[in-house]
Amino acid sequence: MKRHISLLILILYCAWLLPLASRANSPQPQLQAMFKGVDKEILNNIQISLQSEEKKLNSPLTSEEIRAFVKQSKKQIAEAIAPYGYFNPRIIANLHATKTGWLASYTIELGQPVCVRTMNLQLRGEGADNRKLQAYLQKLPLHIGEVFESKRYNEMKEKLYEIANAQGYIKASFDQAQILVDRRKLSADIILIFNTHQRYYFGSLFFNETRYDPTFLARFNIFRQEEPFSSDKLIQYQQDMNDSSYFKQVLVIPQLEKIEDSHIPLQVSVVPPKARRYYLGLGYGSFTGPRLSSGIHFNRVNRMGHAADLQFKLSSVLTGFAAKYFIPGKQPLYEQWSLGYDHQKFKPKNGDSFSRALSLGYQYKKLPWAIGSNVNYLIERYTANNSPFNTSELLYPRLSISYVKADNVILPTQGKSINLLLQGASKSFFSSTSFLQGDLKGKYMYKPFSYGNFILRGELGYTVVHDLSDLPLSMRFFTGGVSTLRGYPDSSIGPGRYLELGSIEYQHHLTENWLIAFFYDVGTATNKLGTPLNKGDGVGLIYRSVIGPIRLYLATALSKPNRPYQVEFSMGPEF
Repeated sequence: MKRHISLLILILYCAWLLPLASRANSPQPQLQAMFKGVDKEILNNIQISLQSEEKKLNSPLTSEEIRAFVKQSKKQIAEAIAPYGYFNPRIIANLHATKTGWLASYTIELGQPVCVRTMNLQLRGEGADNRKLQAYLQKLPLHIGEVFESKRYNEMKEKLYEIANAQGYIKASFDQAQILVDRRKLSADIILIFNTHQRYYFGSLFFNETRYDPTFLARFNIFRQEEPFSSDKLIQYQQDMNDSSYFKQVLVIPQLEKIEDSHIPLQVSVVPPKARRYYLGLGYGSFTGPRLSSGIHFNRVNRMGHAADLQFKLSSVLTGFAAKYFIPGKQPLYEQWSLGYDHQKFKPKNGDSFSRALSLGYQYKKLPWAIGSNVNYLIERYTANNSPFNTSELLYPRLSISYVKADNVILPTQGKSINLLLQGASKSFFSSTSFLQGDLKGKYMYKPFSYGNFILRGELGYTVVHDLSDLPLSMRFFTGGVSTLRGYPDSSIGPGRYLELGSIEYQHHLTENWLIAFFYDVGTATNKLGTPLNKGDGVGLIYRSVIGPIRLYLATALSKPNRPYQVEFSMGPEF
């Protein structure tokens, strides 16, 4: 008996749930819209406006709510059209039932547009005669006789504010900003009376930091006397300060409550970096074994911002030690002097050298550009291609010009760089030989779609020298290795007077941080132009870490007999 009662209760329970499930699964009335008579910007604005109104309603909508929505939507559509100069549109709305819900079809006749009849533009205040404001009034985006568009009207207002703020009129405002529309006459009268009010200037800088000498911090004041205050320049200044090696964090706050004689003082809150920074670089090649570079950077040798850098390199091709001492220039944000010493043993496949070098350099860096010049004194004992050992002494200047711009310094997805290097020496000026050399490098990284990016690289080098055997081995061109021609051991191609390199690589995202790469490299370092290029290709796996990309490549030397492959590993920034 109990069993029968339980079965009856279960049947009744299911019978009660069935209508509820049927209602839950039955399709709710859905509304789709179709528009005739409008396209492009106007159509897009209508759709955005209606979607915004629809989101305000409780979902799902009943049939009655859909009819009410379509009825009142004509007003919403007219308001979405008005910013484009059409204030008297004719809108016909029809609602039809479909298998999946409802279809609202709108037929729109825009009618005649409203055109600008008059424009009353006035400048008042101290900036009434400002040259840049006056120049803008001569090239406004909206003119008499044109269709009135609120987008261009608002653009005019925003641009006036932008120019005024950049010229020091930070309290500028509109005494009057009015549009008088006559729907019957299809005309619009614009009245803009812009008051710049008082002009303000950059004042004194005050730093909260005590670990640097006050006289050194005073050199970070890049603002000229009586320079108009500009929020754009202030933002750029803060960014440059944050990008410099002297500070870990910088916040620049204008003291508007302490204005004196129209000058705005700036409170600069800075956090210096740690006294020392250690760094490590790793690499590996099947033929050359591991590569190691390590170093330590001393950020604050003294209170005047001096710094020092020690670096060690160890591999089967290059082993050495380098030391540099940095002295801030007159404008520390952009200028720097350096003294350096380099002691290295270079042992490529076709040569051997031991060198010592001293350098004195100057660099001017204002992103994205950097210009460096230095004078070097080099003593090198070397041999190439089994020739007898030779010793050279060179005193030569070097000039480098570089341009680097990327969307992210550590993990870029788009960016480009160009680097030009020129150097040379003369026998008549404390050198054992005369030569002139140029080297041009370029890299372009772009992301045509969300799941992958391309990297294009190229390099050309050219040397003018009477007798190549008199030119130190470290001054000649070599190629081969993970950063130049993959599939070939480090510096295994060369030495040569000339250098040619080209590369294309595609990186495909497997996940957000893991990528697979496919590449093709060509290049050579040779003494004769027109020599056949060496070719290499392969695949790679890349991990985007917090310290930069970590790369593992399997590369094939296509131009070698039997096409041997090489495993190569590296880590470090792309630019």
